[in-house]
Amino acid sequence: MSEAYDSKDLAVFKAEILQAVNQIHSTMEVGLANTRKEMSELKLDTSREISELKLELASRMGQINERLAKVEERLDHIPTKTESGALEVRLTRWIPAMAAIGGLIGSLFGVIARILKLI
Repeated sequence: MSEAYDSKDLAVFKAEILQAVNQIHSTMEVGLANTRKEMSELKLDTSREISELKLELASRMGQINERLAKVEERLDHIPTKTESGALEVRLTRWIPAMAAIGGLIGSLFGVIARILKLI
């Protein structure tokens, strides 16, 4: 009688264990599906934001190129008076050009930093 009781307890225990394992497995599958869905949404959001930042960068680059072209055009119209004045004219041309390039580099670093924050 003791053996029958033990095998009955063992069968009940085995059924409880299988039920717990199945419940854990089901919970894990649901969690995995939710995680995959969230990761997919995050990937889409990140891709959209990166695309927006790329467009913003392209727009800023276009604006900077336009400004630089205007500065270069103005600099081309500056007459050179003498050889001693030529150095002054060259410096006068380089200062705005360097400022424009510095602004471009600053904008690029700003956009790159925002992209890196997303990643």
